Order: sequence, then structure tokens, then C-alpha cells
Amino acid sequence: MMRRRGPPSPDAPLSPPPAPRPAVFPRTGFAGTVDRSFWKPPSWVDASLPPGTTSQQAAYCPSPHWYAQLLTGYSLLFSPNLVWLAIALLDYALFPYDFAAAASGFRGAWISKRLAANAALALGYTGFWHVALYWLGRGRRPFKQDRVWSWGKFAHNLWYSCLGVAQWTGFEVLFMRAYATGRLPYLTDAAAFGSPAGLLNFVACCFWVPMWRTFHFYFAHRLLHIRPLYKFVHSLHHRNTDVEPFAGLCMHPVEHLYYFACIAPSLYVFCSPFAFMWNGVHLLISPAASHSGYEDHFQSDQFHYLHHKYFECNYGPTDCPLDRWFGTFRDKMTASPGEASSDAKANLVGMPEASFICYMLCAVVFPLAVLVQALGDPSSVASWAFGPLKGEHSVALICATSPVIAGALGLFISGSAWLQRPKQSFVAPFHKEAVLGALGMHLALGVAVTIVPVYHMIHMVLAPPGHSFYCSLHGC
Repeated sequence: MMRRRGPPSPDAPLSPPPAPRPAVFPRTGFAGTVDRSFWKPPSWVDASLPPGTTSQQAAYCPSPHWYAQLLTGYSLLFSPNLVWLAIALLDYALFPYDFAAAASGFRGAWISKRLAANAALALGYTGFWHVALYWLGRGRRPFKQDRVWSWGKFAHNLWYSCLGVAQWTGFEVLFMRAYATGRLPYLTDAAAFGSPAGLLNFVACCFWVPMWRTFHFYFAHRLLHIRPLYKFVHSLHHRNTDVEPFAGLCMHPVEHLYYFACIAPSLYVFCSPFAFMWNGVHLLISPAASHSGYEDHFQSDQFHYLHHKYFECNYGPTDCPLDRWFGTFRDKMTASPGEASSDAKANLVGMPEASFICYMLCAVVFPLAVLVQALGDPSSVASWAFGPLKGEHSVALICATSPVIAGALGLFISGSAWLQRPKQSFVAPFHKEAVLGALGMHLALGVAVTIVPVYHMIHMVLAPPGHSFYCSLHGC
């Protein structure tokens, strides 16, 4: 028989209260807010410490919750992704794709409308964050306390951001042309909203775009840090060691090419043009606030700020522990009093280096001229040959691979890759990784998510309808 216990004696020691159960997900509010505010630091930040010095060890993808956030849709509804999705839906409703105009050819009227819409979206969103944080003082916790704002750096970042907007418009033009001419089948709006299967397809893209962005960004970013591409391409983005909103889209045109190759799923999967637009909106505006340079707002990104400050760390986003798995995770800044950081190279004043000009001619001007000629005069495509490949295959291969080939040749000619020091290797800073291990995997996946989609996109537009990779894959 169980003895009934009476009330505890007043002199008996109190047992400790049970430990609180850990939250299923980190404490983040709807749409990524903190305490229903867009202007507070993340909940894991210790405000008593200097900005950027709170450790992210516990907050960075706590196992096993990180994959649950991705698979359940939590990372869409309770993150800035929801804000960007709302902007993409508004963009799709107010500035729909004009397929009738695209079917008539590459005409300035409809192309300029797309350029204006993209410029208003990207520059307006990024400008909002820049003005709010740097001119109106909404941010109180900059990562760099002695920051000096300069017109030269602002103009440099704005110029290359505008080039990015122009290049994204070029991607849209090519896809619209492919949609309009039957080269790329797509889910129409009537079909998307006229059946349960169509609606499921439309809704699914809202969830898979952020997940695919996470995967693509890490492996494309690692490829850009390989020496031939870092020296001539990605180093331009890293001119900003103390970032600001326009630094996010401030990239070399070649980096924009491989960055926007994130639209790859739309090349291979039957989906709505909204999936393509939503991916593009994410690419255009998500870098703005994550490159803000401040700790106290809803998309502050200490993780990526450390990448710009220390270079060889934190290559991926924070919603998947890829950097932890591959040993490139850094959790916080270290105190460095008296550190100089003027970002002097982030300036348009002065003549560019001769190597920069030569690389631009070989990797940008030449393939762009080939593509423009092929689009303007389809009969000229047959005359192009790249090794055993002819016609549209050769043009596509030239456009997709010229940046890598030009970078490798540039290092070979300069001799810098043949110095005895290991850090000068072609694959630096990953030269200590095994070719048949991590290095080979990263190179293969990096090429698969950057060069391959660009190749298939160019080929799709130049080839006759029914001859794209999509049609070969699906038998259309």
C-alpha cells in the first residue's frame, strides 16, 4: 500500500525547479521580428557585449532543429523570407511578364519596362536600409564603432549593384523569350489556380526557393574563393571589409552571372514563372540588410559580417550548418583596438589595373559580344565552334566557361600560381583538402550550380524549340 506523503517540513531543503524544456526553434517572431519589432538585435545577442562579439556557437543551426525549420516551413514564415515573398507576390501582380511582347523579339520597349521594375525594386529596398541605418540613425549597434561613411565607397557599391540589376534583367529577358516561344514549358496562372495540383505546384515554389538558395549560395561561394575566380572576380566584392547595404549586390559581372545561376530549378522543373521571379527577387534584395553592418535589426547578419572581416570563414547562410560540417565556422569577432579599415579599394576613382581590364575583355566583353551576335543573327550561330561542339552548344560553352578559363590563364601567364609557396596554388585557400575528398566535391558541386545552368540557359534560348535540356529531360 502506497504511503500518502504530507506537506514538506519547513526545514527541509527545497529541491531545484525542473529545467525549462528547450524551445523547439530559436525565439524568432513572425517574419523574423524580435518582440514584434524590426529594429532589435536577434534574441541570442548579449547587448552587454560590444557588437559582433556574442558567440554564435549555440545559435548557429542547433541540432536537430535546423532541418526541421527548413522542412516544416518555419524558416519561411518566421524569417525575413516572408517579407521578401510578399514583395515578390506584389511584383508579380503589378509587373507581370508580357509574353506577347517577348514573342515579338528583343525589343527595347518591353525590356526597358523590366529594367525599370527591377531597378525600382532592388534599389528602393536597398536604399531604404541604407537611409534608415546610416542617415536616419535607426541602427545603434554598428559592428565597427569608428566607421567613416564615404561617398566614394557608396558610389562604388551603387555602381556595381546597378550592373547586377541590369544583368538580372538580362536573365529575365532570356527566360521570357524562352517561355514565349515554347522553348521552356511552364505552369500558367490559369492552371496554377484552376486545380489542386496546380495550386500545390505554385505554393511549393514559395517554400523551395529559400531552401535552394541556401544550398546554391554555399557551393557557388566556395567556388568563387578558388584562386582564379577570387583574384579576378570575387575580390571586388571583398573590397568591402566593413559592409553596408549596397555592398550586398556589389559584385563583379562574372560573379553576378554565377550568382544569378541560382535560377537553375526553373530550367529543369515544370513550374510557374512566379517561381523564377520569386527566386530573382530573393537574389536581388536579400543581400541588402544582411550586409547592413549593424547588429540591431531583423536581418542583421553577424555570421556573414565575419566572412567579410576575416575572409576564409562562414561561406554559407545561417540556416544550414554547412560551415560547421566543413570546418569553416567562426562564431564571433575578436577585439582589435586601433584596427585600420578604410576600404580604400572600394572606390571608382583612378584607373583600374591592367589585369582587371584584360580579364574583363576576355571573360565579359568577348562572350557578351558572341551572345549578342548570336541572338541578333541566329544564322551566324552555326559558324561558331568550340572544340568538338558546334552551333548553339559552342556559344553556350563560351559564355559559361570563359570566366574560369580566363582566370586560370591569367594566373598561368603571371606565374603567380607556380610559386613554391602552397598558398599560391590554383585551388587556394582549399589546397590542403583532398582532390578525391572535400575539394573534389566542392569543385564538382560548385560547377554544377553555376557553370552548368548558365550553359543550359544560353543553349535553351539559341536552340530551336523542343531542343533544350528541359525537353530532353522530360521528352517534350
